[in-house]
Amino acid sequence: RFYGWLGGETNSYYPDLVHDNHPVEPPARPEDGYHLADDMADKAVEFIRDAKVIDPDKPFFMYLAPQAGHAPHLVPLEWADRYKGRFDSGWDKLREEIFRRQKQAGVIPRNARLTPRETGMPAWNSLTTGQRRFAARSMEVYAAFLEHVDTQVGKLVEAVDRSGEKGNTLIFYVFGDNGGSAEGGLLGSVNYFSEAHGAPESDEYRAKHVEAFGSQQGNNHYAAGWAWAMNTPFRWTKAVPSHLGATRNALVVRWPDRVAGAGTLRHQFGHVNDIAPTILQAAGITLPEQVNGIRQKPFDGSSMLESITTTKAPEYHRTQYFEVFGHRSIYHEGWMASAFHARLPWKMRMTSDRSFDADTWELFDLSTDATQAVDLSARYPAKLTELKALFDKEAERNHVLPLANYSYAEGRKLPSLANGRTSITYHEGALGIPETSLPSTFNRSWQVAASIDAKQGANGVIAAVGGESAGWSLYLDAQGAPNFAYRRVSGDLLVLRSDRPLPAGKNDVTVNFDYEGPGAGGAAKVSLAVNGSVADEGRVQSSAPTLYTIDETFDVGIDRGSPVATYPESAGIGFAFTGGSIGGVTITAK
Repeated sequence: RFYGWLGGETNSYYPDLVHDNHPVEPPARPEDGYHLADDMADKAVEFIRDAKVIDPDKPFFMYLAPQAGHAPHLVPLEWADRYKGRFDSGWDKLREEIFRRQKQAGVIPRNARLTPRETGMPAWNSLTTGQRRFAARSMEVYAAFLEHVDTQVGKLVEAVDRSGEKGNTLIFYVFGDNGGSAEGGLLGSVNYFSEAHGAPESDEYRAKHVEAFGSQQGNNHYAAGWAWAMNTPFRWTKAVPSHLGATRNALVVRWPDRVAGAGTLRHQFGHVNDIAPTILQAAGITLPEQVNGIRQKPFDGSSMLESITTTKAPEYHRTQYFEVFGHRSIYHEGWMASAFHARLPWKMRMTSDRSFDADTWELFDLSTDATQAVDLSARYPAKLTELKALFDKEAERNHVLPLANYSYAEGRKLPSLANGRTSITYHEGALGIPETSLPSTFNRSWQVAASIDAKQGANGVIAAVGGESAGWSLYLDAQGAPNFAYRRVSGDLLVLRSDRPLPAGKNDVTVNFDYEGPGAGGAAKVSLAVNGSVADEGRVQSSAPTLYTIDETFDVGIDRGSPVATYPESAGIGFAFTGGSIGGVTITAK
């Protein structure tokens, strides 16, 4: 069974849901109280209940990956309001508070050092009053987002207990999205893809839209300073895995019948790739050498079972490499070598041609320096040389080499269903297509041509891509007249309208997007034509340079996910097309 979404993130109010092997719409609207975390928890409980009814003696495995706490940070505002004022003292003070509590709890050694703020990250007191208010609210919403998902996970744990399998069920709860993310920028974002779109937000824009945080209109993200504070006591943030601030997360293990020393801490080095081998060993299952005649690659991870079932166990994971955006590190038997490359984690469009040979490597003895506070590279050059060679070996084995300079601005260099094609025709019922699998229309002219066999009263979405943050939608309004909406990440919305409904019968509706530039994300003239005659035209001063979103899709006959345009109040979920048929929608990149 499957219930969730297939991309890296989704909108908690308008998720791109898949149930088993087909796309589905959420069971309710956000204005009716819908939230993805509630929905997924309820479905998880339902799956457990069904499994125990069908075969009560059969073990079950469940993987629950809620949207929280990944961006966008969306949560009912009554949850966020519980935290009002909690973060007004700022990230510098919060970091000191967390560090003190970590020592008191024994999470870090008593001799651990608190690492300094990275160059380029502002001190809280350097912000204006307005900037501090905006940043504090971004963290209030995020804290609520975490509390909300904790509450939903609680439903799942209670369901396990009610099933009669409390003592016999092994639960791993991994907290965090890599390290805390700096992708909201140095001051936080109303829409955290603004910078990636080349449309940075002004203080005035942020102040005007702060109330959208957490709501259906939000695509918000906290400021980078909060990521740094939440990564206490480590350096850096998500996307900089040269240091532990990008990689180290909390893990809670619950297994009442087998865990040793309930409530105690473990300090052996571990990695997320240890979880699968641990489950297999706990279940007494040997990893098969072949599946359906295909030889299986061995797991890199190691079972941590002994460290769970005994309070004192040797370290089980001796070596682990890390690499993202050219930042890289290698752990081996208590030592860690780290190389920061060039890309700053709060600069999503940042690119670099810096040579990897120019990077400076640091060396840390984590057995005595848990926070990577003291660089020992000058004292132990031979150890550093040894670890650098080990990184090259592990990176080669895992197909990481050759290292490359890249960023979000260049798009994701992944396989695409479009496969270089510049024109594709989609038909009614085409749903959930990633925008990266469409013909690439960014920074160039393009066209959308739709053939429609309309009946009297036809209305609804013909085709749409993207959503509330950015995208476009071609649709028939409540009166049946063709409309085209183009939404920029800044919230700017161009709407072209025909002044008359489509006549009954076969019709052609065409949008031409004539790119003017200059460069990436430039201006364009846009026209809407109906049966060969221009019905309306307009101009956008800027356009999406590399993507609309990373969490919405292209759909024919409905606008799945958050709405691109403002549809009629009477429209159902996604403003689905009714009153005829869509013969085809052709997207052509010129």
